[in-house]
Amino acid sequence: RRQAGHVYVSKKIADKLGLQMGGYVYLFLVDQNNMLRPSRFLVGGIFTGKGFPAVVEGLVYVDYADLKDALGLPVPYYSSLLVFFKDQTGVDATFARLRALIPPGWRVVPPADSGSFFQGIYNMIDLTTMIANFLMYLSIFLFVYSILLLNITGRRREIGIMKALGVSNLQTFLIFVTEGALLGLVPAALGTILGLFVVLFFSIVGIPALNEAMK
Repeated sequence: RRQAGHVYVSKKIADKLGLQMGGYVYLFLVDQNNMLRPSRFLVGGIFTGKGFPAVVEGLVYVDYADLKDALGLPVPYYSSLLVFFKDQTGVDATFARLRALIPPGWRVVPPADSGSFFQGIYNMIDLTTMIANFLMYLSIFLFVYSILLLNITGRRREIGIMKALGVSNLQTFLIFVTEGALLGLVPAALGTILGLFVVLFFSIVGIPALNEAMK
């Protein structure tokens, strides 16, 4: 847990975690060997920005020299460089200068393209979430359906007795549907409540697991 320089966080992160200028925060970094490296940083700045809220509000900046020291990188290593413009009138000239300076294999992405890139990522995440939810609900339906099917198959004698007593097909159907609903809804409700308590416990002990939807 070494101290490795300064970190700059968004205002939303600072407000959520109660961070102030001059305070300390731990970042848990994953190096090239997939090893977890916790490092303590001094909060050197709190910023606000424009753009996609989920991107801008979740950004954390670390000086490259400090990050290189925290990750123990023996050689310079970059994945991307983000450039901020104070004067928007000189964007084209600055991009032309960047294209002349960057090494081969790198490309300069203007704000419009980078915005569409992030939007594409969000669309992909939404699509993946929809597919995952569909598969989850389908598996739940098949699970409950299989239980009911086995239950009905094993209770033919009971159904025959009910028929002999004058129970109609609709009443028999409602009996099994009610039983299936109880088998599905009661465990789901108990699991949801238990899950919320677990997440609340994690939030109290220091893991920010509670989101706005759960609140």
